[in-house]
Amino acid sequence: MSWKVMRRSLRLYVNSWKTFSDISRSSRHHFIRVGYTRLASELASLNRPVRFQWQDSSLGTLELNESDFSLEEGSSDPEKGEHLYYELLEECGSPSDVLELSQRQPPSPGEISNCLTRMWTSAKMASEEQRQRELRLMLKHPGFELLLQNAMTSLGAMQNEDVTYSLLSMVHLGVPEKSRVVQMYLRTCQERLNDFDEKSLSILASCLERLDNTANVDALRRGLRLLMEARLPKMESVSGLQTAIRVLGEDMPLDLKRKLERKAFQMTERFDVSNAQYLIITMAKMGFSSRPLLDICSQRIVENMAEIPLSRLLKVAAACRELRYKNLALMRAVSDRKASAVG
Repeated sequence: MSWKVMRRSLRLYVNSWKTFSDISRSSRHHFIRVGYTRLASELASLNRPVRFQWQDSSLGTLELNESDFSLEEGSSDPEKGEHLYYELLEECGSPSDVLELSQRQPPSPGEISNCLTRMWTSAKMASEEQRQRELRLMLKHPGFELLLQNAMTSLGAMQNEDVTYSLLSMVHLGVPEKSRVVQMYLRTCQERLNDFDEKSLSILASCLERLDNTANVDALRRGLRLLMEARLPKMESVSGLQTAIRVLGEDMPLDLKRKLERKAFQMTERFDVSNAQYLIITMAKMGFSSRPLLDICSQRIVENMAEIPLSRLLKVAAACRELRYKNLALMRAVSDRKASAVG
């Protein structure tokens, strides 16, 4: 790109922002800085000084130079740009707001999962009626197809965790399972499965629970089960154990259940009250019952009853009922807590 062409592009870019009078002052500063950050890398490759000034009646004078970008020759600061983009996403109150942002400022491969996650988070916080309305508007928005196209073309450059978060968010948002973008992400998960860490595997497990039985989904489930079974002896974290229980499921063979139970006993000293709650709920969801393990989790919960929200305690009680597990101390503590909340 020549210097004249780049300077003309910069002028068009700045002028386009003058039309966005509906965004906040701080947001406009963020947009300009993120755009200049990306442009700065091009300027640095041409050995041009990175210094600009823009005068606007609403923003005053915005001055950017090398210190704003911390650039050396031929380098950039992508982390700073991603942080600014994340701040802009936090200001979006609906999926349509995120799509407007993605059209004005196309996300990088590392920012796509943040966009999709923010879209679902903002929709989830709305009432049921409002959420359905927002999702209908999202599907009709021209920026939605563009964002999904960007998600497909950027897939090769995305980190494993971003791939799984993006897939989970698309499933939550109602992107059809047989669509090209979802199938591409499922196949990529199959290819990268051996490289996934425990967090990525946990996100993937959550996603697969929401998908129907198709060829790609079934193949991925089988691969995930084999991988979790192989990693079980070396597993060190409680979160990894919970993921293993979810993935292996209630139809796991008896010898594997015993291995899983022994591994859980090795980790009991690491169980905190949060681990105990989630483990009981996960065991109920998967139909995996181990009375000694449930006793340990119940004891942790009773000892830290004051720290647990009542809604979570009621879910734990429901999980115990599904497992046909009776612990008088736990039931009495939950009952007392519920009575005190009502009173």
